[in-house]
Amino acid sequence: MEVTCFHGARKRLQGDRYGGPGAQPGLEHLRSQRRELEKVLRNARRDQQLISKRVIQDIEEQEWGGLEHGSEAVEHEKVLQMFKAIQQGTGDRTSALRCLQKALKNCEARKSFIRMENSMQVLLGLFTCNQSAVQIAAALCLYELSVSSDPSIASACSQAITYLLTYLRGQSSKFTELSLYTLGNLAADSKAVRKKMLLQGAIPSLMFCIQNTHAAVVQAAGYVVSQLLQAPEASEKIIPAFLDMGLDQHLLQLLQCYSDLGLETLTELAWCLHYLVCSDADRVHLHAHDIMMKCTSVLTELAAAVVSGMSVDGLEVLVTPLLRCIGNLLAKEETDCCRERVEHNQLLAAIFVFMQSFLQHHMFVVRECLWVLNNLTAGDPSFCSDVLHLNLVPALLQLLVYTGGVNVLVLTVLCNIAEQGHAYCLQLIKTETLPALSATLKMLEQEVVGQSMELLHLLFKHCPEATNEFKTHSGIQILEMIQYHSNEKFRLQSASILETHLGQYSHIDNQQ
Repeated sequence: MEVTCFHGARKRLQGDRYGGPGAQPGLEHLRSQRRELEKVLRNARRDQQLISKRVIQDIEEQEWGGLEHGSEAVEHEKVLQMFKAIQQGTGDRTSALRCLQKALKNCEARKSFIRMENSMQVLLGLFTCNQSAVQIAAALCLYELSVSSDPSIASACSQAITYLLTYLRGQSSKFTELSLYTLGNLAADSKAVRKKMLLQGAIPSLMFCIQNTHAAVVQAAGYVVSQLLQAPEASEKIIPAFLDMGLDQHLLQLLQCYSDLGLETLTELAWCLHYLVCSDADRVHLHAHDIMMKCTSVLTELAAAVVSGMSVDGLEVLVTPLLRCIGNLLAKEETDCCRERVEHNQLLAAIFVFMQSFLQHHMFVVRECLWVLNNLTAGDPSFCSDVLHLNLVPALLQLLVYTGGVNVLVLTVLCNIAEQGHAYCLQLIKTETLPALSATLKMLEQEVVGQSMELLHLLFKHCPEATNEFKTHSGIQILEMIQYHSNEKFRLQSASILETHLGQYSHIDNQQ
């Protein structure tokens, strides 16, 4: 599953036209178009985090006995009979509620239940009673209703919000966890529910839960917070209110305890941090420096654990939001000073460990790593130098055979390095970049061909002596073949390189 964020990455610094002052008219316009394409490719992608509704099978199985999660049809009359038994209190009310809970796993049964007169009032009465077994069974019924995406069901369940929030400060961690997931599920689809939650004091209660000593409660609270932070209206009041209560600092403190909380809990917290970074939150309240440093520290420790033999199974869901926090902070101009406090070598080493570890099964993590690497090297000679001095270019060149945006991002990073001047280009040439470009220029992907010619132009511009080596790799013949390409932009690019850098006559005029 691919997951993403709000803000686009930083553009690379603008350079001269392909052919300098004497270049053909219109090339600057084509260059601008290519950069817009680059921006799209490097834009942070925003997908739903995991799933929008949470099914908590483990709570049922471990605490209250397992129930089947079937979706078989349940007749309306059967649901009505269950409700009457619960309403009248005949027989074992707890058992009747458990049967109702099982029935409510079916979509039609949920709709039938809420249409019944006083159904929610009866359920809420049992939810707030002083018999713990009955109260838990009623809470499980509410939870099953919350899983539905039907707006009418969310509206009916909104009557329970006040009680759910009250129970967040109770003594039972399992009951608190159940209440949190019910709230999170209800908040996922309904602005009215979110508004009511805020009016009823949800933010202080959630902050209380985030600081709970039980990892499962912290994880559930993180889920609810992430639902609120993702809401379309979050930037207006929700995010400022959370930041005023120091949510980002609490999240960072918890990330420092990553070995104690577990992967699932850390993942929820990391996504919350990601949504804060991606927002338009006031930079004064968002501790960007601390976030950059802490995310880098956690990624470094995780990479070290992977190198020492730790399994990477499931790790991709934690690595992704941490990478996006760093990438998005780097994409914001006002947080340039974050770079100064990042341990260059450690972060770069971690990025390359993750790229190698996830290459076979989770290619989206490789793209995330390259996106961060692009933002790190964009206009930053220090990071570009580190990539060269750590001899990481060969590892990048090996990724050029992979499609799906990976090879384009690799070429973009190499362009960032090449833009730094002669010494940088010379190092790229020594690491067999030109033979690799000879291969990518033959690819069918338009973005790859265009970015390859951009890199070729930068190498020849800053290191003219590289043209001789390029010719030995059939470079002129490859560019001449591109002259017959149907894409006008590519013909212009190849013509400029042939005439300006290789001293070859272009056939472009004959084609127009």
